[in-house]
Amino acid sequence: MDFSNESRNLQIADYLQTLRLEQNLTLEQLSHLSQVPIVHLTSIEEGRFARFDEFYLKMYLKRYTQALEVDLEQLYAYASSQPLPDSAEQNKKKKKETERKMTQTQANISAAPKPVENKRPKRKRPTVKSANIARIEARSKIGKTIIGLVFVILLIVIVVFFVNLIRDLPGGDAYNEPTTPILDNPHVVTRPNEVEDETEPETEPETEPEPEPEDLTRVDFYERISSIQTFNVTTSLDEFILRIEHSGDNWIDFINFNDDSDTVNATYSDTFEREFELEGDGNDRLQIRVGAIHSIEAIYVNDVAVPFESDGLNGPHIFIFYVES
Repeated sequence: MDFSNESRNLQIADYLQTLRLEQNLTLEQLSHLSQVPIVHLTSIEEGRFARFDEFYLKMYLKRYTQALEVDLEQLYAYASSQPLPDSAEQNKKKKKETERKMTQTQANISAAPKPVENKRPKRKRPTVKSANIARIEARSKIGKTIIGLVFVILLIVIVVFFVNLIRDLPGGDAYNEPTTPILDNPHVVTRPNEVEDETEPETEPETEPEPEPEDLTRVDFYERISSIQTFNVTTSLDEFILRIEHSGDNWIDFINFNDDSDTVNATYSDTFEREFELEGDGNDRLQIRVGAIHSIEAIYVNDVAVPFESDGLNGPHIFIFYVES
C-alpha cells in the first residue's frame, strides 16, 4: 500500500473514523483496545500519515482495524477502489458529512431509552477494608495481651531475684538465726597433777640418694653418599664404645679418631670392639673403614644399634660418626 498520496490518506482516515463512530467508540476506548496512544490515533484519523515511519504506520493501522474487528486488507482494497477527489472542496464536503454522521450518532445514543434501575434496596455487605481493620484490631489485642503477660513474668522474676539477693547479704535471714554456745563436756574431769603425754621427738626423713645419671646414647642416620655413610651420635657418657659384629672373613684396617689415625691389621674374629675416650668439646669424630660390608651383621655405639644400610653395596665401606656429648 502506498501512502504517498495525501488525498488517498484522507480517504482512509475518514473511513476509519466512520467505522469507529458506527461502533460508538471514543478515542480513549479505542486506545485501550488497540494499545495505540490517543495522539497517534488522532493523527491517523486526520490523515497525517507523513509524520509516521511506514513500519509504525502499518503497525498502528493493523492494531486500529483489529480493535474494530475489520480486516486490514479490506481497508486497503476499499481505499484503492475509491476514486480520488478532484479538489480540496470535495474533501471538505466529505469531512463535513462525516461530522454530521458523528453528530447524528451521538444524538441517537442520547435518545436511546435508559435502563430501568432496580429499586430494590441493596443489602449492605462488609467491605474488604472493614474486614481488614477488624482483623488488624484483633491481632493488636492479642499482641497487647502477650506483651502484658511477658511484662508480668519479667516483673516476678526480678522480684524473686532481689529477694534472694537480700537474703544472701550480711545481716540477712541467714545471719539472724540464733546460735547456741558450745558447752564443755561435763563428763570430762581435769586433774591438776595430770602429766601430759610426752611427744616423741621428730626424726628427720632420710634423704634418698640421687639417682645416677642414665646412660643416654642416640644414633641418627644423617646421609649416604655412594660407599660413605654418616651418622650423628648424642651421648651422656665420656666414652665411645664401638662394636661391630660380622660373619665370615672381614677386616677393619683404618680408624681415624679426632684426626689421630690408627691402623688395625686384618681382623678375622666375629666381633670387633674398641673404646675411645671423648674430649667433650662437641667436635669428636670417628671414621672407620671395613673390608666387606655385606658380611656385617650389626654395629653398636654404647650398645645402641646403628641404622646403617647394606643393600646394593659390595666391597669396602666407610662409616663416619660425629659425636656430641
